[in-house]
Amino acid sequence: MLFEGMLQAGALTLRNFEVRVSERHPEGVIGAHALQASVVLINQRSQLVAICPATTPPALP
Repeated sequence: MLFEGMLQAGALTLRNFEVRVSERHPEGVIGAHALQASVVLINQRSQLVAICPATTPPALP
């Protein structure tokens, strides 16, 4: 199913993307393909997730 619209999660913005709906998993799931240009930080203690843009480290001289 095509979701026509925008989803923003942290620094990640997705537009018009394919989704799957499952009765067994009512929460949203973002796949690895969508996150490949991001860094995902997970704090298990507070149960928070941060999605940040990946940065390229500076080149060594």
